[in-house]
Amino acid sequence: MLATFVLCACKAPMTTRPESSSPKALLECIDVGQGNACLWRTGSHAVLFDAGPDSMGILDSLKVRGIDSLDWLLLSHGHRDHVGGAWELLGHIKIGCIHVGLDTTHPWGTDSVRTLAKRYGIRVDTLVRGDTLPDLSPWHVRVIWPPRLRETGDNGASLVVHVRDDVQSFLYTGDIGFAQESEILQLEPDLHTSILQVPHHGSATSSSLAFVGQLNPSLAFILVGIHNEYGHPTLEALQRLTAVLGDSSRIWRTDQRGTLRVVFTYDFGIGE
Repeated sequence: MLATFVLCACKAPMTTRPESSSPKALLECIDVGQGNACLWRTGSHAVLFDAGPDSMGILDSLKVRGIDSLDWLLLSHGHRDHVGGAWELLGHIKIGCIHVGLDTTHPWGTDSVRTLAKRYGIRVDTLVRGDTLPDLSPWHVRVIWPPRLRETGDNGASLVVHVRDDVQSFLYTGDIGFAQESEILQLEPDLHTSILQVPHHGSATSSSLAFVGQLNPSLAFILVGIHNEYGHPTLEALQRLTAVLGDSSRIWRTDQRGTLRVVFTYDFGIGE
């Protein structure tokens, strides 16, 4: 099953606008069960935000899409439902660089990736707030969490990354919770996004009204497994998301729709 949405820009800089029918980017949050894996493609570039759990077929998912190389792979933190699939990818597709965060609570996940990356000659960089990744023209990629020297581990250490051009954007949040959301609002008082990857699979302790309200997304994506043992997404999180988005049809879930697909385009007036 595949859910597709075309997100349109009312305005786009003429310097970056090719054919009006050309997509600026394609975002696919791949159904990997209880885990995260979001593929972003624009022009000749392809990058992956997390790789899902191991044994959930992320390698096959990329190959069926004709992806045999990634500019970079970003691993938000060390939990297996985010890094496990990386073990399938290393040595099987070309990866320009691997980006990791400051999570030291579960080092076995990222340490094992580092070991394999060294074997295959892939550079591994640690990212912190303020870092930027190579532009995916016309998109700019900026890390907004976690701050340098912050002693935070586990889910709270998740990398939060904002991908944006002058009109549209995608916020990738990993598994952050209320505390991190609150600090991000203080650090980023003007932060907004078109597409929100809902933090921590829609847990009860994420997606605060203040956070989602400021972001004011057009769509909210929940990456979650069917009948998962954690009860994600929780009713509390869904109620907060619906209160802000105003319509539950703007909340998309991989357990209900399968892979979630958004086409960012220059055209105006194209619907779902």
